[in-house]
Amino acid sequence: MAGDKRQKLVQRIAARSMVPLLLGIMILFGGASAPGLKVHYWLQLLGLGVIAVCLWNDQLFSIPKPARRFLWVAGAWGVYLLIQLLPLPAGLRRALPGGEDIARGYEAIGVDMPMTPLSLAPAETFAGLLMIIPPLAIFLLMSKLSWRSNTAAVKWALPAFAVASVMLGLMQMSTDKGSLAYFYTITNYGYPVGTFANINHQAMFLLMTIPFLASEVGVARVAWSWGDREPTRIVAIAAMSLIILMGIVLAGSMAGYGLILPTLLMTVTLIFGRRRFFGIKWRYAIPLFTVIGLAISFWGILPLLNTVGMEMRASSDLSRRMIWLTSLGVLQDYWLLGAGIGSFPQVYAIYEQATAITNVYANHAHNDYLEWFIELGLFGAAICAAFLAMAAWQTFEVWKMPKGDVARLKRAASIAFWLPFVHSLVEFPLRTPALACFAAACLAIMIVPAERSVRARRAEKATSERLSRQVEI
Repeated sequence: MAGDKRQKLVQRIAARSMVPLLLGIMILFGGASAPGLKVHYWLQLLGLGVIAVCLWNDQLFSIPKPARRFLWVAGAWGVYLLIQLLPLPAGLRRALPGGEDIARGYEAIGVDMPMTPLSLAPAETFAGLLMIIPPLAIFLLMSKLSWRSNTAAVKWALPAFAVASVMLGLMQMSTDKGSLAYFYTITNYGYPVGTFANINHQAMFLLMTIPFLASEVGVARVAWSWGDREPTRIVAIAAMSLIILMGIVLAGSMAGYGLILPTLLMTVTLIFGRRRFFGIKWRYAIPLFTVIGLAISFWGILPLLNTVGMEMRASSDLSRRMIWLTSLGVLQDYWLLGAGIGSFPQVYAIYEQATAITNVYANHAHNDYLEWFIELGLFGAAICAAFLAMAAWQTFEVWKMPKGDVARLKRAASIAFWLPFVHSLVEFPLRTPALACFAAACLAIMIVPAERSVRARRAEKATSERLSRQVEI
């Protein structure tokens, strides 16, 4: 009997530590967005192992219906990328956008144009296809676990990872270029990037953890009103929040500054519930205050930073406006079928004005929706639109839920989920495995039901006694 209890305790601890451990690995080693890095292949191999366990382990729960719809969209995404890699007859490929340039290249070396794929950068497209594996593994695993296994440790682990990343960033600020404190050779030296290669992605990661801390503040507030006035949780939340906010300020990211106040305003309902704000219903007040927060963030933080001797960091010598205008010209030629995922740098260079060439180059459009449209064409854009529409509907369902700790945590996940998608208007955060996995985890928390019928193990169906046993995974 004692052995059975001990075994169940071990199983429970293992189940609740799987997601935090997997997310921790992704955050630690998945902080760069460039596809094809060796460390990414290890993360993808790990993801494939997780997917295999989820598909063949009969002790896990079945996938919820909403999660299945997202998996179908992910499957459509993968199939379309495979289509971009299929070799096409030379005559057909020459008639498609970019085909004439390919043909001239072969003519210049005196070779007939062979069968070539739709993608102008097949190696990058294949690497981009593999990049979907880690977030897919996170999403699939969490879709097949119980609510407690998904959330008991994750809601604290994510802010703890953020605090650790800030501490690493403080160490980086005091080291020289090339220090082992930086995880990547191509990075923002001199800035606290933490476990990331890009300072904007570090700021976004920190921002995404704030709603989870706010949800715990809401839990503590309710407990306090019922007489459970234990200050330990409040002190821990306050300390973690201050460190994370300090990390966002020190990062010097325009996106971080622009979204910090809207994020804080959105989390107000997680603490105080759906109340009126200055006489305005919450469903109208939150969007209004979010817009106001954006304005204050952009116009109010600059004088403050100048006062303390800090400057807003420019991410590139190339203006986003110039990149966007050139990218729109690229889109006119590749809007139907796309140029292939990962091909943007090569295609952009063809359209870039010679007088605009400097010692830097545009490796991204700094608007992922525009870049995805160029790389994937109309069909890829339709897949992205379907995903966003489904995510918006799931968010609506979450915010319709009656109040309670479960609803509060699901709403926190919904806020965190949409932050990188807003950031994608000016950056490329979701091309980073760490942030993509974080967003996938948030989506799973939004979907997984808090109460699931517990399944009996198939191995225990031999006797009626074993059939009566129920094991929560």
